[in-house]
Amino acid sequence: MKNYFYNRRERDIYNQLIGLKELMSFFRKECGVYSFLTYGTLLGAIRGKTMVPFDTDYDIAYFSKGKTIQEIRDEWKKICTILIKNKMLGKIWVKGGSIIHPTVDDLKDFAGQMHVQTPNRKIYIDVYSSFCLGSEFHMSYGIHGHLKRSDIVPFGYAYLREFKFVVPKNPEAILKFMYGEDWKTPKEGYKYKGKYKKVWQY
Repeated sequence: MKNYFYNRRERDIYNQLIGLKELMSFFRKECGVYSFLTYGTLLGAIRGKTMVPFDTDYDIAYFSKGKTIQEIRDEWKKICTILIKNKMLGKIWVKGGSIIHPTVDDLKDFAGQMHVQTPNRKIYIDVYSSFCLGSEFHMSYGIHGHLKRSDIVPFGYAYLREFKFVVPKNPEAILKFMYGEDWKTPKEGYKYKGKYKKVWQY
């Protein structure tokens, strides 16, 4: 049975949200990058200030400071190395599959998605890489050049329950791209149908 949010105890959700805030703070202070809510977590925050009932995880993306593909790749390896050092990196996706509990030697492919444990060890968070090439915004795996840098920064804020989180400047633009024109209408069992382009193809 999937661990949907509507099945979780309020105390567990509260501790998970604290962990999520701690992780986003960790990215900023320890890794030198900002992160923001994305995918279903952003949808829940903007649509109703709470998690989507039939979702099962939390999604954030860190915003790369790199201006070239090589800089973006090097930054990703640096971030992963910091997470490994702190025993927080649970899984990375690489070309051809995934690696559980990767080591520094496994950081050969630029992975678009990671599972990262929160500093309070309450839950693993889906973390995606995001970056801008010129004025175009990219995020693994589903957004590639369809949005502009100005849709992302300067960042804004939104609430999940009583907690305030960083979100893109124009969250509606991202949600419209991900979930369609009627993104405001809840759909039980919705699955993202976008065409993925693997980050490592860059």
